[in-house]
Amino acid sequence: MSSKGIAVRSGNHCAKILLDLLETSETIRSSVYFYNTKEEVDRFIEVCKEVTLEKCIDLYL
Repeated sequence: MSSKGIAVRSGNHCAKILLDLLETSETIRSSVYFYNTKEEVDRFIEVCKEVTLEKCIDLYL
């Protein structure tokens, strides 16, 4: 996300029940506000569609 110019927060976000349901220990979270444009939200969604485990691992190899 960062390499695409998108800031997100990673962690558990005090959402233990959700994390248990998703069977994971951490997630990423984005926040939007009234000053975000529709184009920014659309871009975020498109970048999310590109994210895969393989691409994330390749960044650290």
